[in-house]
Amino acid sequence: MYLLLSFSKRCTSSYPSKRDFFCNVKANARRNVMEPFSKPVFLLLLNRLQNKPSAQFSQRFVCFFCFLCAIENVGADFVVTVLDSIQLG
Repeated sequence: MYLLLSFSKRCTSSYPSKRDFFCNVKANARRNVMEPFSKPVFLLLLNRLQNKPSAQFSQRFVCFFCFLCAIENVGADFVVTVLDSIQLG
């Protein structure tokens, strides 16, 4: 858990405010409010990662997922659940 938190802090300090905005929305919104929008957002991110991969986007993608796993109102279980729902169809 400490590794995720330190990696997340490193990532949030080195990127522009557009990324910080999305992380702040995820961190401060209630989980039940963001749940319906999570699958489409994850689909967009994964499609972008598959279709036009770049080193910068890949690093931001990893930082965002680590951030989601580290914050209390989301957590790793939620991330895994959303990814499993995308993988199933």
